[in-house]
Amino acid sequence: MQLSEENSFWALNDISFKIKQGETLGIIGANGAGKSTLLKILARVTKPTKGRAVIEGKMSSLLEVGIGFHPELTGRENVYLNGSILGMRKAEVARKFDDIIAFAEIEKFVDTPVKRFSSGMYVRLAFAVAAHLDPDILVIDEVLAVGDIEYQAKCLQKMEGFSQKGVTVVIVSHNLTMMQSLCPQTMVLDHGQIQFLGPTKDAVVYYQKYMAQHLMEVTHKNQQKDVHIKRKAEILHIDLLNENRKPAMRFTTGDIAFAVLKIQFYETLDNLRFAIIVKTADGSPVFDTDSVQLGVKSGQYFEGNRVKVEFMLKMNLLKGVYSISAHIKPIDFSCYYHFTETITSFEVTESYSWQGVAHLEPQVRILEGNDSTG
Repeated sequence: MQLSEENSFWALNDISFKIKQGETLGIIGANGAGKSTLLKILARVTKPTKGRAVIEGKMSSLLEVGIGFHPELTGRENVYLNGSILGMRKAEVARKFDDIIAFAEIEKFVDTPVKRFSSGMYVRLAFAVAAHLDPDILVIDEVLAVGDIEYQAKCLQKMEGFSQKGVTVVIVSHNLTMMQSLCPQTMVLDHGQIQFLGPTKDAVVYYQKYMAQHLMEVTHKNQQKDVHIKRKAEILHIDLLNENRKPAMRFTTGDIAFAVLKIQFYETLDNLRFAIIVKTADGSPVFDTDSVQLGVKSGQYFEGNRVKVEFMLKMNLLKGVYSISAHIKPIDFSCYYHFTETITSFEVTESYSWQGVAHLEPQVRILEGNDSTG
């Protein structure tokens, strides 16, 4: 049965872009945006239904952990097998074999069948083979998330080395911090179309705003779905105020802000914790606290009562889009009376181009002297 045009689903639709030799391009977007499909087309794993991808140069791709590995073969045998699949001659693999194994950090297990490898060992070996191919173009799809922090740092150094050698790198990742440090330019994909293509910092802010709005819409729909559920208490809204107690959705690093929870009670409750969680736009927690941690005891609230709970926050956050969720639970953590995924979002701007999430209010001194002991 052939699908009609109106029933067809296009993983990618009307995409056009160029990457110059030696550039590193990042690609970000929500799940299902078309990122992996785009990389598969670039790597010639998938043929486009329409249009064409013009690739000039020797390409190496790392699209999924363990592609090209045979589980019954040893790490040593799979290095030769995978290297051959990627276009390396046997003599070239032999010459680089020790470097590949050392980079993968699997010296003790090189003659063990890879079916006994952990996922981390798999990805280390797969990346090590691809990294030693000396390609003109390297395409990577989110596989570094499997490795530990130390190994990710080593891979980042390797990829930075590629750029210095004039290798073109295209990488998909949900690690926005890594993308900002690695990629001068980043593309934002959504529903198979390019929504933004430009400097990575601007691309990240664009994506964060999109994700924050999406989370708020999903939360609103979920709240509508479970409105019939009998709650003992409900967080109706969170108001964000600036230091003058005026509504605000944009703050500068270091500003004072107030998050005010509006709460409705449907039953008599006491001994409560009122909590808030600040998250990045992709849902990663940045900071959480609650009224008990801050030394404030709740009163007793009766059916029909409405109260406001105010948290004062110092926005020691760096540039980006963030969200605030909240919950109510008894002091003994035994359950939740109400838990919100996202209630509101806000943006933080800054006057200096810091990197990261938090501003630690640094100070620096240069100590000079002749004391050789330090």
